[in-house]
Amino acid sequence: MIESPFKTATQEERFFLSEQKKPFQEKHGFFPPAKNMAHTNIYHEIPKLPVIDAIVNTILPVKGHLGDLESTVVIGVQHMLETTATLFKGLIDIGINPKNMYFIGKCYSTSPIVEKEIIELGVNVFPSTPPSKLGQYHEACMKSIEKMWELFLRESKTKKVTRLIILDEGGRCLETMPRNFFYKYEISGIEQTRGGLYSKLLDTFLFPLIDVASSVVKKQIEPPLVAEAVQKEVAKLLQDMNLGEDPIFGVVGNGAIGKGIVKYLLSCGYIVNVYDEDVNSFSGISDLKFCRFSDIKTLITNSDCIFGCTGKDITSDIDIFDIVQKDKIFVSSSSEDKEFLSALKKVGKMNKIISVNPLLDIICSTHTGHKITIAKGGFPMNFNREPWNVPANDIEVTQGLLLGSCIQAILNASSLLIDGFNASKLSRMKLDPYLQRFVLNHWIPRQPEGRYSEEHIKQFESID
Repeated sequence: MIESPFKTATQEERFFLSEQKKPFQEKHGFFPPAKNMAHTNIYHEIPKLPVIDAIVNTILPVKGHLGDLESTVVIGVQHMLETTATLFKGLIDIGINPKNMYFIGKCYSTSPIVEKEIIELGVNVFPSTPPSKLGQYHEACMKSIEKMWELFLRESKTKKVTRLIILDEGGRCLETMPRNFFYKYEISGIEQTRGGLYSKLLDTFLFPLIDVASSVVKKQIEPPLVAEAVQKEVAKLLQDMNLGEDPIFGVVGNGAIGKGIVKYLLSCGYIVNVYDEDVNSFSGISDLKFCRFSDIKTLITNSDCIFGCTGKDITSDIDIFDIVQKDKIFVSSSSEDKEFLSALKKVGKMNKIISVNPLLDIICSTHTGHKITIAKGGFPMNFNREPWNVPANDIEVTQGLLLGSCIQAILNASSLLIDGFNASKLSRMKLDPYLQRFVLNHWIPRQPEGRYSEEHIKQFESID
């Protein structure tokens, strides 16, 4: 494995010492608006993120080690949000030609204003087509990504391409890459989500795959930050929903997101029913209005509003139309339309819905006349196509990991014909531990006092 460009920088820095701390500043600087949009009222300022700047400034003096960046293509799937634009600008700043960047967003999260800003950077942005039927986001997304690959394939015939970096969010861009590319380019992939790592094709990739999803920093730092943002969305949701008097809530999945929702609902005085297949997830919870359930079906039956926080289809073995005996609301707090996928597909067949706005609530009736509402078409409640869903200062740590992973991918890209890459060798690579420490060194000191305990911080000193 090639030595990390962050090794020397990390060793020279003092790690998380209290005297390093600077006053927390919630506001960041901003890049000036894109030149073609500066004189309009429709633009969003791309935030400057100190972690991204630090990575760029570390790499620029040694960018010669990265090889021919002008002929390097970066292609993938990302949420088109404000800090994604900052990430893309970081790639451009280290030497990637924006004309060699191909990206597609997600129809339920893409901010139209940010998408325009990214296009103004020169990046090829391909539209993400919404599903034409309920529960078919996967199919619609795959078709859009395949069209993006077709566009790249056409354009690659008229440009020099020697290296291909796939920056994926969900595994689909990796899965749909034409297999003959293994023999044409030096390739390296990046997957940032746990869901993308579930792909059955993972171990058939004949190139290195950087596993960002399993990295210590992403697993330990990102979920609580997202949970904080989700709690705020729950507060807004409670104001908008007509739940009647003394509603009972259900939460399926007691991980970081689920725990955050449970904590908030309990603080509001509500009864909360909770299910998780991991019995250890309930340790340390003590509240008279906290009720643990042993199965999802019983929880749904006894709850008025159900939050799905598992990242899986919790209705796969349940016909909610048979068990619902009163009005119920289902809210996803995970990813895509996975949480209530089976229910969505059944609703689509029953009501013959042929078009879907991903942000609209789906409302239907059971055979007993009770109303079922699936909020935002089954897509996550914390995405509303605004420029951000998690504050820039928080999600900055993830974007730093992604920019660093791109550099790691560039350094480790392999070709079957050029490098004789061992096809029997497991292709997955850990995210560079020096990069992870580097990102934390430039992020932790700017966090509010008390946000992380000394014990929490110390666990990152031995990342390997």
